[in-house]
Amino acid sequence: DGRVEIGTLSALFNDSHVHVQGAITGLHVFPRVRVSIDAPQFDFESVMPRDKSSPLRELITSLSRTTILQSDIHVGTGQYNGVVWHDMHLAATGMDGVVTLEVLKAQSGDGSLRAHTTIHMPEDEPMEMDGYAQFTAVPAQDIVVLLNGDEHLMFGHADIKGELAGNGGHEDGMSATLDGQVNLTLSNGRIRKFTALSKMLNLL
Repeated sequence: DGRVEIGTLSALFNDSHVHVQGAITGLHVFPRVRVSIDAPQFDFESVMPRDKSSPLRELITSLSRTTILQSDIHVGTGQYNGVVWHDMHLAATGMDGVVTLEVLKAQSGDGSLRAHTTIHMPEDEPMEMDGYAQFTAVPAQDIVVLLNGDEHLMFGHADIKGELAGNGGHEDGMSATLDGQVNLTLSNGRIRKFTALSKMLNLL
């Protein structure tokens, strides 16, 4: 029936141990890759750096163009851009050069994150991205750090809902093209430099 089982595989990505198992079906028609990925800890930026290519990104791009990709991902402790998240559950799908990534669950302190991102990766053209994210009661300093700002700009707990879109055609990378709307509510805290924060969020 054109089926190949993927036994439990273990790999090391920049000191992050990853365990993978799953199956490949439809080899005689159009391959469908289904995998389950578990990692006690994982540094997302080390294998998917911001605005840069990487072997993992190239692999995902290739699979999304040549197969139907479905993955279920569990990470005990994940880190990106200096911010640590716990008890993470993600799902990723890919087909026809389009990858969808959902953050179904992620905890930071008493706060949580849910997000949905669609990435279009056409051949010989810059990638395009659009996404939605909702941060609930997340430490405000973590939000600022994620945006490459001074963590002392904002204190307290932040509720953020936002939609952003961008493309990889800019010489300074996708982050330079991001545009959208972000709603911020801050509780039990304060903003020290509102103008600097607003510029960082591209609200001015």
